[in-house]
Amino acid sequence: FSSVVLDTNALLRHYKIEAQAHGSVHLSSISARQATGSALKAGAFMFGGAIARNSIDVLVAGDHAATDLYGLYLPKGSQHIDNVVTVEHAGRHGTSHQTYKGVIDDRARGSFSGHIVVDHGTVGTDAHQSNKTLLLDPAAQSDSRPWLEIFADDVACTHGSAIGQLDEKALFYMRSRGIPIEDARAILVGGFINEIVERLTTDSVRKVVMDLVKTQVRSGFTAELGGDQ
Repeated sequence: FSSVVLDTNALLRHYKIEAQAHGSVHLSSISARQATGSALKAGAFMFGGAIARNSIDVLVAGDHAATDLYGLYLPKGSQHIDNVVTVEHAGRHGTSHQTYKGVIDDRARGSFSGHIVVDHGTVGTDAHQSNKTLLLDPAAQSDSRPWLEIFADDVACTHGSAIGQLDEKALFYMRSRGIPIEDARAILVGGFINEIVERLTTDSVRKVVMDLVKTQVRSGFTAELGGDQ
């Protein structure tokens, strides 16, 4: 368990990379409180453990604070990876984004439960959720629960969830152009996760994440991802 307090105008970038042995159990929780004008950018990358659970709870207490939470989870075999995310807006004119993507293979299961609470009087709040999952095997399972509770007027809040498989037409097109099936799969997976990985602004962290992605995705992932933003 970790607890973080961001003072006025503070900026924190937090990266969590979980790659424990596949027979282990991993449970982690982060609690954060943001003051006026602060910014939290937190990324979670989940790869290992028979059972793994990542929880983050953020209270946006001050005005004009910004929260950007993002994650990537890639269970395979019989792994089960959960993400539980809560952002409560108690200050005015705050912004928050929850952007999580899963790539699930074999008989594995992945889940996302995202919660946004907009308290009374928090005018100008701008809060958004997105969870998208790619299933690489017919036996793979995904659960998604984006959840909004809004108690204020003059706010902008959205949430969305999508679960799908690799585009068979795109695979067929690439194979018809002489691209091997495993390379074609890798290209599509790379395009899917790029939105998350490109948020990593530290080269050494990105390299660690990409090495783990290559190991985890059975297609022999080789696609190049975007650079720093």
